[in-house]
Amino acid sequence: MVLARSESETREVHQSCRSSNQSCEIGIKAVIKKAVAKKVVAKKDYTTHVGNAPIGSVCESSCVTTAPPSSSVLGLVPGTRGWCFADNEKSKGASQRLWGECGGCEPGSYKPIGRSSCSGRCSASCRTCTDVKPNKYHGFSGKDVRNCNSCKEGWSPRNPYWGGPDTYIFYCQENLDGSKNKMQCRPYQGLKSADATSYVCMKAGTKTVSLKHPDFWIQNNPNYKNWYPRQMHLVLLSQATLSIIVVPGGQPAVSFPRW
Repeated sequence: MVLARSESETREVHQSCRSSNQSCEIGIKAVIKKAVAKKVVAKKDYTTHVGNAPIGSVCESSCVTTAPPSSSVLGLVPGTRGWCFADNEKSKGASQRLWGECGGCEPGSYKPIGRSSCSGRCSASCRTCTDVKPNKYHGFSGKDVRNCNSCKEGWSPRNPYWGGPDTYIFYCQENLDGSKNKMQCRPYQGLKSADATSYVCMKAGTKTVSLKHPDFWIQNNPNYKNWYPRQMHLVLLSQATLSIIVVPGGQPAVSFPRW
């Protein structure tokens, strides 16, 4: 066991013991405690919105630049920082595990535009948030209540805003009603004027589903035909590409693919 990190520290401990008439054991323990206090803690890395892990998840593996093990929820590809696993389920196959792009921020903080550090603070209603370049549809900074990209537990997203392609930002409300299961697409102005070519769409709310008991189909079993309701909170994020169809009269109309 190493009791002191250097010969000079050992001499200091012995001298301190003699001068104060204390046990050398106490002095050596103080040096060990000092050494532990100076130990540098490795900085954690967090995931971005790219991947299938929740935004702001802690990386549980080192970041790699190989192809990710499965598709991203939004079909986006990790950048130069690569990706990491966001769980410790090593017994599962790689394609069954959670992963995300490296370079994200801890929940509650964000990177202001032009900064490499997560120095911005999110609105209290957001779990995570992001900064976007101002555009004609949205000009608010990352700390605004309209720049959330995930909500706190018990809160749900509503009213998406246009932050640009592949960017999902919205307002979080303190209930699970969300958009009451209605699809909301942005930029809304673009829907009316057809001056945008891509849109982000969101639907959120609660839905009651019936769950069958594992023995539901086993006759003469006490749980035969036994089921119970469960309320689920659902959030659907999607992207739509503009397609123009010509209607009678020659006027163009906006059409979206079904999902």
